[in-house]
Amino acid sequence: MRRRQIVGWALLGLACLIAAVSLRDAWNLTGRPYAGFGVLENLIVGVGGLERGGLDPFDLVRVMDGRVLTSGREIQAAVRSSPPGTTFHYILNRGSRLVEADVPSVVRTVRDFERYLLEGFATAILFLALGAFVLWLKPGVPETRLFLVFCLTWFCIPALYLDAHSTYRFSPLFLTAVALVPAVSIHLALTFPQRRGIVRRHPSVVWLPYGLSALIVPPLVGWVPPASPD
Repeated sequence: MRRRQIVGWALLGLACLIAAVSLRDAWNLTGRPYAGFGVLENLIVGVGGLERGGLDPFDLVRVMDGRVLTSGREIQAAVRSSPPGTTFHYILNRGSRLVEADVPSVVRTVRDFERYLLEGFATAILFLALGAFVLWLKPGVPETRLFLVFCLTWFCIPALYLDAHSTYRFSPLFLTAVALVPAVSIHLALTFPQRRGIVRRHPSVVWLPYGLSALIVPPLVGWVPPASPD
């Protein structure tokens, strides 16, 4: 039991370290150009949070200035090697259609950093604090461990949202957390504050959503490449 508590506190400590690195990276992005829209490493235009430069959420960026793309890193490198305000020509998949768009690069401002600090970093730290409080208050029970996993997965999303659309240092962790959140939430709903009847009859049912999440992770993270732009 004590070993499990140590693992829980170790995970919280690791999360604090990740949060500190993400905060530093967010500050270092200030004053640098970005594409004018948030794009994941798997070339999907992001949802919420960042500006989209007139593009739609879930657009799949295929071509930049005549060059077929394989990763969002190529977009970031091209933008950072060009003067701010440079307009780039993109070809994207929007559903079953190909769409062309011209989007100028934009400089990140201190206000953008402040927005991340309040909407991303602060929210993430609140999830960590909540998980730590419950772990300290009621250690050694399965419900606490599950709630800690819930807090850690939700910590990853606001803390790493900016990184997942710019630096890509923790991109696999962010996307894995996105895939796991529904499964962890269903698990929590089925077992807290008390186990539902279906769980008492069939305890293994709580693991089914994790299986579905596991199927989502490989294509989301990019281990399974998207279809050819041809």
